[in-house]
Amino acid sequence: MSKSKKTASAFADLGDVLVGGFDPTMTDDENDVLLPLDQIVVDEQVRTVFEDEENTLLELGNSMLKHGQIQSILVRPIDGDSRYKLVCGERRYRAAMLVEMGQLRARIRPMSDDEATDVQLAENIQRKNLALFEEAKAIKADLAKRGSIEAVLAHHNKSRAWLSKML
Repeated sequence: MSKSKKTASAFADLGDVLVGGFDPTMTDDENDVLLPLDQIVVDEQVRTVFEDEENTLLELGNSMLKHGQIQSILVRPIDGDSRYKLVCGERRYRAAMLVEMGQLRARIRPMSDDEATDVQLAENIQRKNLALFEEAKAIKADLAKRGSIEAVLAHHNKSRAWLSKML
């Protein structure tokens, strides 16, 4: 997308950050690093359900051991620290921990807390197994942070009907 064309989407500018986030064929391995798992800090994220009977973390971990990591995780530097905060890829992180992989391929992108939250929500909205209550919880937190319904609607470029459904 050219800089002169702006879309109305609240997540329109996140494409550069999410390279590899939606389509593993878009990953640019040249900009990825191998990051030891003990250098990754995981805070509470939008997603709270990480597996079900059909998609277990052990299966994902074993697949990563056998076939390699198809998709990089996304992390951001922590100011004054040599570690990184996880932005996207918590299932891969948890699966790697479970099978004791030791390290994951990661894309490092500086971003603010708000940008990281927006990226997490944008990526997880695209996931079919993100529970509706998890999405609603994130929107409710966004409402508390932004202070008004109008600010949330403007930020996400959504309708009142959408917000009502989420809440």
